[in-house]
Amino acid sequence: MSLRTKKLSFVALLGSFFFGDGFCVAENTPELSFFPRGVYWPWEESRTGRQAEYAGLDRWAYTEQLMQKLHEQNYNLVWVIHMPPGELKKFCELAEQNQLKVVASSKHTASRLKWGGNHSPGQMNAAVKTLTNSWKDVDNLLAYVGIDEPRTEEMMLMNRLKDYFNYYDPARQFWLVIRPHNIPYAMRYLDRDILLTTDPYDFFYPDGWMKDATTEKCQRRRNTQINMTRRLAETYGRPFLLMPQVFDWSRRGGRYYDPETKQIVILPGSFYTWRQTTPAETTWQIWNGIGKGARGMVIFALIHGNEIEKKDFVEKHGAEVAAGRKILAEDPESNITETVYSSGNGLVLHGLEMTPQFYALGELFGKLEPVSDLLLKGTSTMPLCFVDNGNDVFSFEYGGEVPRKKYYAVVVNNDTDNAVRQTVKILPAVERVNDLLTGKVYEADGISRAGGYAAVTVDLEPGYGTVLDLEFPPGEAVALFDYIDFVPGYEKNRDTSYDDLEVQPVSEGRSRPVLAVKLAAETRVAEENETEEDELDPPFVPGSFLYKLSGPKSLNRYPDGDLYFVVNAVGPFDVEFSDRDKAVLEASEVEFSHAIEPYGRITFRVPDGAASMKLTFLAPESQLAEVSLIYSRNSQASHGIHWGEK
Repeated sequence: MSLRTKKLSFVALLGSFFFGDGFCVAENTPELSFFPRGVYWPWEESRTGRQAEYAGLDRWAYTEQLMQKLHEQNYNLVWVIHMPPGELKKFCELAEQNQLKVVASSKHTASRLKWGGNHSPGQMNAAVKTLTNSWKDVDNLLAYVGIDEPRTEEMMLMNRLKDYFNYYDPARQFWLVIRPHNIPYAMRYLDRDILLTTDPYDFFYPDGWMKDATTEKCQRRRNTQINMTRRLAETYGRPFLLMPQVFDWSRRGGRYYDPETKQIVILPGSFYTWRQTTPAETTWQIWNGIGKGARGMVIFALIHGNEIEKKDFVEKHGAEVAAGRKILAEDPESNITETVYSSGNGLVLHGLEMTPQFYALGELFGKLEPVSDLLLKGTSTMPLCFVDNGNDVFSFEYGGEVPRKKYYAVVVNNDTDNAVRQTVKILPAVERVNDLLTGKVYEADGISRAGGYAAVTVDLEPGYGTVLDLEFPPGEAVALFDYIDFVPGYEKNRDTSYDDLEVQPVSEGRSRPVLAVKLAAETRVAEENETEEDELDPPFVPGSFLYKLSGPKSLNRYPDGDLYFVVNAVGPFDVEFSDRDKAVLEASEVEFSHAIEPYGRITFRVPDGAASMKLTFLAPESQLAEVSLIYSRNSQASHGIHWGEK
């Protein structure tokens, strides 16, 4: 028994003594020893059983060969659902032979408990005890999975369910998949020893749930959801996994599978919703998720479609077809007015024949394997790199404190149709850049240095990315990064200006010294006709904000160097800079206007010699906004303000 197991077992005994019904409260954040490159595998007969039939194999022989394919294509985890208690042992043995870890749920016991159903403490305890009696001695089982996509009112139920699992089988983790709109509640209220996965399915057919469903629009929606998840994960200090979308679905009207053509047939009157992502859109989801700090991927789904076969469809679903025709007659705007044929629904196409997405992911996972440990270490840091062309770059740090701290960046091509030769601008003190996927190394004399930046170029395929290891001199060109929570006074119908920047050291309760920033804000006395309720209006008001970059108690205490400004906001904003004599610089040099998507981020450089800057935000009230002022040379701190609804 491992030390961790002994420790948790002791906690479980204490929980049994004090709570009586098997509570084991553990608040340790779950640790991952590997970067999951997994698949979501529905085990039921209508999916796995049918695919085995198409392959001419029994279910176990089919499972073994499918696992071999997963291993050959560099997958390393299976998230299996609907698993009968007595069949998991053999499933895990086959998975272990193919170097696949397993997390599992069972529809017959506690993982199937639903709100309003069999969920009293005594019943939950008994159900978990039954399941763990079957599974606790199974090798190669990493974690139990709770209710699939629990609703908000089920979150506290998941905490109790997890406690029972921890009591009866403390050696294993407890995982959940959470819908994006429930992530804020889950991050805050679910116990920290629950590993959270979120499933933002954002690629739609046009004229369905999303009228404009271009790839760019779908990416924008996904970015909003994952940015929210990332920021909450950073706030609450908990890791998260992503469940990328690879499936096709339509509702109402009728659909069936034709095994002869290996196509799904969707009948008129149906309503298209999610669509199977292209191979490039699929790999983009992985790269985008890595850039947002996800600690692993579980693809939804290995086997998705459970459509009835053509020969059985009309007999069993004639009424559904008739209803679809009626819907079409009443709703001529339906997005399926003629029969549609769809190829591919998940990673398995037919039997052991796989979709192109399966192999595109396999190739990518193979390239990521050498950097998997690195992707588990990194935490988001100040911007070190910058790109244009509508692409993205994400900066990470790892390895301890300065000067031992190390850095890397994830560069992503957001264009899923075209390859790009991408210029990556880097803070100028960088001495060496190593492309960890291609092995190309840029030494100091091979790095372009112009316009105040260092720069390298990387070639990226559609929807692809790379990881750049960045080497800086110790303590040079990189700032420690910290967000400061602050809500300025609310001034209705009037700009809020900040004309003093006070820097104070803050070190209490921290493992390293940092500097916090306080902005002295003018406060307005309430008019006589205003009520106390008026003063409680949302604290964010679009307006002008002035930041001085020089003067007493300000930023000139550090050596000269460029500054970089990071803005997280909603909506467009403008920026002005002034020089040391307070004269506004030429517009051609400094004028900047940009629209930021919700939870998006834009970074720009403050011109050398600028003494102050003025930002004008045109954002909706009550929207989250964040500004951070960051040194780029010889600095030991960053400065920022964060305002919006608490």
